[in-house]
Amino acid sequence: VLKDRLLEHAVLVIENGVIKDILQMNPPDCAGCDVVDADGMLVMPGMIDIHSDAVEKEIEPRPDIRFPIELALSQLERRLASQGLTGVFHSLSFAGGDGVRDDRIAKSIIVQIKQRPRSVIRNFVHLRYEITNFESLPLVGELLQSGSVDLFSIMDHSPGQGQYQTMEDYAHYVRKTYRLPEEQIARIVEERLTRRKMVSAETLTGIVHSAVEQRIPVASHDDDTVAKIQWARSAGVSIAEFPINMETAEQATAKKLFVLVGAPNIARGGSHNGNLSALDLIKAGFANIVCSDYYTASMLYAVFKVAEAIHDLPEAVKMVTLNPAIATRKDKMFGSLEQGKQADLIIVGSCGELPVVHKTFVNGKLVYSG
Repeated sequence: VLKDRLLEHAVLVIENGVIKDILQMNPPDCAGCDVVDADGMLVMPGMIDIHSDAVEKEIEPRPDIRFPIELALSQLERRLASQGLTGVFHSLSFAGGDGVRDDRIAKSIIVQIKQRPRSVIRNFVHLRYEITNFESLPLVGELLQSGSVDLFSIMDHSPGQGQYQTMEDYAHYVRKTYRLPEEQIARIVEERLTRRKMVSAETLTGIVHSAVEQRIPVASHDDDTVAKIQWARSAGVSIAEFPINMETAEQATAKKLFVLVGAPNIARGGSHNGNLSALDLIKAGFANIVCSDYYTASMLYAVFKVAEAIHDLPEAVKMVTLNPAIATRKDKMFGSLEQGKQADLIIVGSCGELPVVHKTFVNGKLVYSG
């Protein structure tokens, strides 16, 4: 699967982990070469996931039950490779919360991801900053300056906007998630509103500029108005994550932002919380990147659902390969099957109506076979 077409009966030549040539002919004579027969299956670029919450759940599968970071990462990598993911931006939230969303613990996870001596896949860091978490600003600034962050996003989960359009929407989320008494829920809602009023546009612009100065791509999150997109673009944001409505996604596209939607939304046929259909956005031409969000196993399935909807497999594949690579400035070496790029690729067959990864290669080396 190339970026603009399908090639049948083709040969991919890999040397020293790099794609040396793509030939539409019988395999050339090559004494001593390893030959992998894809047996009529699809050969695709390895998928690149720029928003994955999986690492948080792997480390802390239940509230306050944490496992060693290295154990969690090593097991997660193998599962991701089996799902066709060769590059993952592990999303870590600086939200002033508990457990893995405690700022200091999130920092320790970032440090360990970056210092691992060996990896199965390519691991990147997506630092997510909750704009009402003023206390973490110095730490976030330090991490942006340290070279540890590959993608930065700003989030606003306060009630009355974004994902929680009404106060009751937010109260319902807190009630369902934490099962707290109503009086405590009311206090939490009031506290979030108070902290949101303290956020200044100057502070937000400053932190975005800090990332941009380090050549770190920046994403906004859950935008619900045209005005938010306009501000984001002027501040230096280049990716819009999960726009809430069609109008906002259309404006983001008009402003040349990449627009990201979730594979679970596509796989399930709609949003888990009643928001916009990702597939509707894609069919309208207002979304061009698909991420795993909270469920990595949905990525490959979503690719074929998109291909079916738009009648274009190469374009669907780009939404999980080349487009995220371009958005995060990794496309010089990753994201497509082209001469000179790293040989990160997957062989995809089927089991009934489900697409299945048969082999995954990273840097030309087999890291998964099923």
